[in-house]
Amino acid sequence: MEKSHLLGAACAIILAITSNTSAYALVLTNYDTISMPGASTTYAFGIEGTNVVGYYVDSGHFRGYLYDGTTYTPIDVPGADDTVLFGIDGGNIVGSYADSSGHGLLYDGSSYTPIDPPGGGITILFDID
Repeated sequence: MEKSHLLGAACAIILAITSNTSAYALVLTNYDTISMPGASTTYAFGIEGTNVVGYYVDSGHFRGYLYDGTTYTPIDVPGADDTVLFGIDGGNIVGSYADSSGHGLLYDGSSYTPIDPPGGGITILFDID
């Protein structure tokens, strides 16, 4: 994984909030670049510990992925045109997929469960806790 550093050895992003007697600062010293190998674009949305979920663009389609800090694992609903992932909690990942319609998605590491409310419509799951 590529470590990106600016300003020589570190990138400092500082957020300062001041009051009459106090100042607070948040300093981030580095960041990691997330880029699915071979993808034209990679998006990251859900983060838990060292795990990141999102989607990447491959041949004009959206493909879900899980990145564990070392390895990228594609996660795609079989038969779907597109899969996007937005949230992660433990072994559960949520997002959506598209076939002839749009469906919410729960992936538990081994099986894909569509989540659709009665009456249809497009469903997107953004987070899980």
